[in-house]
Amino acid sequence: MDELRYFPRELLLQAAHQVYMRNLELDPSLTDQYDQRQLARMYEDVFANLQQLDAAMDLDDARMFPEHVAWVLELMQNLMPKIPSDVPLRQMVLHLRSMDEVLRRLLPAEFADRATLHLQRAISRIETPPPSGPATSGFATGRHAELRARYLALLLEYRNKEALHLIQDTAASGVPMEQILLEVLRPAQIELGRLWYTRKIGVDVEHIGTSTTQQAMALCFPEILRRPGGEERRVLACCVGNELHEVGIRMITDLFELRGWDCLLLGSSVPTPAVLDALRNTRPALVVLSVTLPRHLPICLDIVRAIHREGLDVKIAVGGRAFASTDGIWSKWDIDFYSDDAVDLIDWAERSLPR
Repeated sequence: MDELRYFPRELLLQAAHQVYMRNLELDPSLTDQYDQRQLARMYEDVFANLQQLDAAMDLDDARMFPEHVAWVLELMQNLMPKIPSDVPLRQMVLHLRSMDEVLRRLLPAEFADRATLHLQRAISRIETPPPSGPATSGFATGRHAELRARYLALLLEYRNKEALHLIQDTAASGVPMEQILLEVLRPAQIELGRLWYTRKIGVDVEHIGTSTTQQAMALCFPEILRRPGGEERRVLACCVGNELHEVGIRMITDLFELRGWDCLLLGSSVPTPAVLDALRNTRPALVVLSVTLPRHLPICLDIVRAIHREGLDVKIAVGGRAFASTDGIWSKWDIDFYSDDAVDLIDWAERSLPR
């Protein structure tokens, strides 16, 4: 379990249990609407919401918790398409008020006031959501649109070897691997996640498709091995905390390698001491920290602070989907670069770091 600032383990267990029981007490119909598996999932969601609230309180970011709650509500509505959308909304508001009530009893007054502020913002966010503009994913337009649509279709049909042959043949035809990574595999992976999120596909399709994309990414290694590298152009990259979403950071390191950098990938679920050890042992010019889940942002900040505290001579770049749900939290950190775009990151590194 991630280390929490305001909710130590015993308090977290106590708060989660009390919030869960209070939800059932205030809305007994939940036991009729949900089966045992769904009730167990609701209890897990209480844990996740408390972790997210803890992170938002720790970083003092106004957007983190409201955006998380809005995301959970949308997911609930997608998972229960036959239930009117106002039912999950009512249940979520009830849940947030239950959290406030319980935390008022368990936390010191100063911390409880801080929690209340984030909870009230979340209620306002879902009761009065901002207007949504038209979808602009761009998946079906632009260069290689037909290719990525074909690749995704093969993934959705479990025709994974055909998908790999498609990517292999595309590379053999002369399409640069950087284009394949950025304009075929990356958007297809994003679309795969969106289809799962909106309940168009099951988790099995998403997982198998992700595994196939990782195999497709490996097709760029012959070209990578032909590129020069060297310690003076070394990058260390990892996902922080218990983060398991590593496809994005793997793609970034592949792109760095295609530009002639020497990349060391720590991968997912890396504790802070291991990151520091790797930095001391490998002495890279740049460390890239990736965060997908917002509740891991405090751990990312811990790593940034530890790097400076240890006096390690390395540039620091951060990125990942988690930062998009914050109020520009990266601007308050002592880092060298932030971007949600891999090409921007690599272009900055090419300009800023010596060869």
